[in-house]
Amino acid sequence: KKTPNLGRNVKVRNEGKGGDYMGIILIVVVGYFIYKYMEDNQGGVSTSRKQNSALDILNERYAKGEIDEEEYRNKKESLNR
Repeated sequence: KKTPNLGRNVKVRNEGKGGDYMGIILIVVVGYFIYKYMEDNQGGVSTSRKQNSALDILNERYAKGEIDEEEYRNKKESLNR
């Protein structure tokens, strides 16, 4: 008398065409997000951010009255070059 197969010797892994690449895709996606996170948190500021930051400071100094209009215009012109 044969014993019924109660789930032994059953393949659990799906060996479909796309299944093999899912792990690689997942690693690439996670790696990309880690890279972007690290890039943003390294304190590296792009040129446009530096320029905007300098312009913000200049506007703030002018608004506080620390510099006059002529100095403001000269510095703003040099920043926009």
